[in-house]
Amino acid sequence: HIGCPLAEAVWRTNHGYDPVIMKNYEWSLSPSSWSVQRYMFIHEALQSYENRNVKIGYMEALNITAIAGDKGDHAYICEDNTDGSNVLSVTFQPQDHIAYAAWERSSGANWRPATCSTYIKIDFTAWFQPNPPF
Repeated sequence: HIGCPLAEAVWRTNHGYDPVIMKNYEWSLSPSSWSVQRYMFIHEALQSYENRNVKIGYMEALNITAIAGDKGDHAYICEDNTDGSNVLSVTFQPQDHIAYAAWERSSGANWRPATCSTYIKIDFTAWFQPNPPF
């Protein structure tokens, strides 16, 4: 069993939990895997904000998103190296139709994970209208 339920928080993961998917999954889902540990950082951040009575706005959501992205051996810093595997990092606020997204930077020896790049704001309001203009 992996997870730490919270009464007022829902988040997703790119990991499969179905037994058939897990049987053929290429990554480790053991409780000690780096990927699972990074998801626990999400839990810690959510609890930290709650304990400090901080409402989660865009910057707090981006902070959580950036912490969880794979950037190598350290969750809380972006080192100047090619460690990690995070190619796209996104957080979305469905009520306002706003997303912030970052893409991996460069290639080869200059490559850096998305979570260490600049996030851009994308307003999806036009796509959520009853009659989009396109």
